[in-house]
Amino acid sequence: MPSNSKNQSSHRNARTRNLKFESPLLRILVAEAARRGWTLAHLARQLDLTYERLAQYRRADADIANASRATMAAAASLLGIPLAGVYVLAGKVKPEDFLWPNGESVQEHIRRNLERLASDPFYGPFTSDELMRADIKVQFLVSVLYRELSRPSLEAPKLPTWLEALHKASIGSERAEDALAELRREPSRTDLF
Repeated sequence: MPSNSKNQSSHRNARTRNLKFESPLLRILVAEAARRGWTLAHLARQLDLTYERLAQYRRADADIANASRATMAAAASLLGIPLAGVYVLAGKVKPEDFLWPNGESVQEHIRRNLERLASDPFYGPFTSDELMRADIKVQFLVSVLYRELSRPSLEAPKLPTWLEALHKASIGSERAEDALAELRREPSRTDLF
């Protein structure tokens, strides 16, 4: 019996090591396939790939960043995101490729945005020193999200849909359950922020 447990543990450790090196695009595609109850063979067909090719991508014998445009478009459709987002997830395009070439480094751009965030009267109190020491990818994500949230708008400020639904639920609004149920039915909504 202990040898079986040891084999299971060894298999689990190998799987964890493999996931660590798997591209973010593959991790998200496999998770989406699992969420939908699909096999990996079915996922491969949806991406216009053979199962063998998908396995090569997962083992890193081949790089999904070099997949065909049709495969990338199928992944974008499956995930409900723009094709450019798929290229970013695959590592073909880097988030910093979207910055204007004004001579400012990515780190400087992020630092400047995080300083704005820290001094923002609404969002600033929610920041911490740990954010300035966080991994650059975390800082970049927070910087982009803050920039999106702080964009001037002609409309009156509005809470994100999901936050508004949670707020209604927290105050006991009669429509809270309906709003939350609607959000659960529409997992691919793009207006969450």
